[in-house]
Amino acid sequence: MLTPRFELSQDDEYLFLQIHAPFAKVSDTEFFIEDLEIRFFSTPYYLRLHLPKPVIEDGRASVKYDVDKGMFTAKIPKLNSGEDFEGLDMLTKLLTPPGETSAKRPTIEVHGESNCELTSDVTSSSDVKDNSLPHTECLESGSDFLNADLGSKDQSIEVEEEEEFQWYIEQAIHQEGEVVSLSNYGFASQRSGVFTKLMSEFSEILDVRDPDKLTAQEKRVMRLDHETHHFSEDHYLADLFDNDSISDQLNFKPWWMESGTKCSLSDDEKDLLLRLPKRHYIIDSGILPSVYFGLVDIIFAYAYNQRMVEGEDNVESGWSIAKLSSTLSWLENFTSLQDVLVSCYRRALTFPLHRNWALCEMVLKDVKALFMSGKLFLLKCLLDVHRCMIISDPRYIFNDLYITDYCVWIQSADDKKIQSLAKALADVQVTKIDVGFELEELEAAAAVVLDRENICLDTIISQMNGMQLNNQAPTLDSDDDGGSSDDDEEEEEEEEEDDGSDDDDDDEEENKDKEEKEEKENKGTDSCD
Repeated sequence: MLTPRFELSQDDEYLFLQIHAPFAKVSDTEFFIEDLEIRFFSTPYYLRLHLPKPVIEDGRASVKYDVDKGMFTAKIPKLNSGEDFEGLDMLTKLLTPPGETSAKRPTIEVHGESNCELTSDVTSSSDVKDNSLPHTECLESGSDFLNADLGSKDQSIEVEEEEEFQWYIEQAIHQEGEVVSLSNYGFASQRSGVFTKLMSEFSEILDVRDPDKLTAQEKRVMRLDHETHHFSEDHYLADLFDNDSISDQLNFKPWWMESGTKCSLSDDEKDLLLRLPKRHYIIDSGILPSVYFGLVDIIFAYAYNQRMVEGEDNVESGWSIAKLSSTLSWLENFTSLQDVLVSCYRRALTFPLHRNWALCEMVLKDVKALFMSGKLFLLKCLLDVHRCMIISDPRYIFNDLYITDYCVWIQSADDKKIQSLAKALADVQVTKIDVGFELEELEAAAAVVLDRENICLDTIISQMNGMQLNNQAPTLDSDDDGGSSDDDEEEEEEEEEDDGSDDDDDDEEENKDKEEKEEKENKGTDSCD
């Protein structure tokens, strides 16, 4: 059976369901409406939706079919008029059956070794007998999975009063005794051993080597050293003093920053949501903060890329997002919000084509706006990242490890926690001292050198102007004098040459006269004889 493309909307009285089923056998079509569930069947399509609020079949429901568009439109009355149905854009969540709300021990199924896709199955609560099992909670919408004491071993999830999560302090994962374990990775640190045999195939997309043999602390130290080694002072200063090259990126407005922007998913994005796995996630309460921090890290990389490409993704977008995100390129698990943003700034000033502090500040504003806008905006960004990774071979592995799970999980993430994180982001600041590249000292030294060069340049220019002025006056006088004297000498020489030529002409004429006289005299003597 095929899952058709669908879309939900609402008013105060009704829920409106549009189902695109162009090849449906209309005569076999069936609709079932019952409390929190809607079922649709029309060969070869089948759709079952799980609603957040109840609906009712009281004779007011209706269904129409548009033959030209191949579209079913159902009008379904709400049980309680005026009730708002939240999350109607979260299509994967609507397709996912409601799961258990109690904390139960997860079992892991491995579907194939190539992508190591993991799903969590939930066993009976009676099976949870190991008191050393970390506290876990099922990530359902509305579940208070961040309310438990991180250090408590109590398996109960009942919390009398909701606690505000502390985003600013480091959240260390509890370890028993002095045991140091190797670092897991992937969404919610669910994966390990993936790169044991595949490192040669994916080494070009990872900055970390042999991640399955490293602890979290070792990876972090290596990452910081790697960033410091690759930071270029010349490149940073060139972009600092030449903002013209990134003026378009600084002035660009991403789609979520446009005034009055209403987020909606395209047909391609809806199709992708329908293809996503239907899962519930069981995440250790000590791991859960790192899931949110990883989301911030990935969204920052996405927002940076959007400014670089001015909203038009290209073949380099996958590289850019993966390179800027330590979560992806280093399989990093962050423990504080400050660490996340410092890492984002460090990588944005080290690896991309444009490495500018003002650009990082603009991207952080974009990230803050995205989290304030809510889950649907974040979901749309993640779907775009998913697409970029698919077309950037072999970075599709990041979808298997992180992005696919993030796309599914964000639809059920707690709205209160998202807003709490958004407020924390609004208050956080990253300074140049935090980044650790000695940027302030570097900029101060560059400014001094630049001032000296400007002073020297001004001095040289003024000296050259003075030399030109001093040389121009005598040059003009000497030319005038020298020109007249030279002319006189040339005239005298020409006159002398003329006189000499005249004398020569006179001598030649005299010689000719003499010769003529002698010839006449000779003729006279001859005649006498």
